[in-house]
Amino acid sequence: MEKSEFLSYLKDEINQYNLMSDFEGIKKAEKKQYINGLMRASRFFGVSFEELKAIVDQSETAQQSFDASFVGTKEPLEIPTFVRQNKIINI
Repeated sequence: MEKSEFLSYLKDEINQYNLMSDFEGIKKAEKKQYINGLMRASRFFGVSFEELKAIVDQSETAQQSFDASFVGTKEPLEIPTFVRQNKIINI
């Protein structure tokens, strides 16, 4: 695996973590530990701390923009259930 492939894989894992519901407590905690391990292992691929920070910042920005798209909704039930519960729908 090359550095670029590794970074792509790490981004995907972080995005999956961000999409997990808070109701998936144990699975979410395990995913967080896995990502932490990947970030530690990234040093073997020559990934700098700045590159890791950029990946984390990108994922946080994406999550915030997704969440912000439903700000201003008057009633909580107007927000679709799959969004409220962070469910992934495969079509």
